[in-house]
Amino acid sequence: MAKKFTMERKVIFNSDLETVLKVLLETENYPNYIESIQSANVISRNGLDSEVSYKAKISVFPFDYTIETIKKSDHHIIFKQKKGFFSLLDGEWKFQEKDGEVSADYIIHVKLPLLAVGKVIDKAMDLYFPGMLNDFKNEIESQFNKKKA
Repeated sequence: MAKKFTMERKVIFNSDLETVLKVLLETENYPNYIESIQSANVISRNGLDSEVSYKAKISVFPFDYTIETIKKSDHHIIFKQKKGFFSLLDGEWKFQEKDGEVSADYIIHVKLPLLAVGKVIDKAMDLYFPGMLNDFKNEIESQFNKKKA
């Protein structure tokens, strides 16, 4: 049976909400700063909402997946896999802006295919998702600092 896990993390961005939303919704740019994502191909874009196909790699294991990202409000983004490697991948970002920073709750639900158990799950939990969150944080804060300069 495929193993399902949920990861919830709070991330503090030293940024304004506008920059956070801009970086997270420009999904085609993820390969420019997320280490594990090798390429992105935009399938569709409707305003700020998008569907993008990604090629990624955890350690030496390559995989493809397509994610639909939807801005529900200025304080809520949802995303879900339309097709690809994961048996299930969906999640959300929830934001609160206060005192010059943005507090974000990142929640993701993932079910890996049966053949990708054990070490792949451990790497996903320990490296892939936390590393991706750190890559988002660095990019958001870098763009915000450039904007302020």
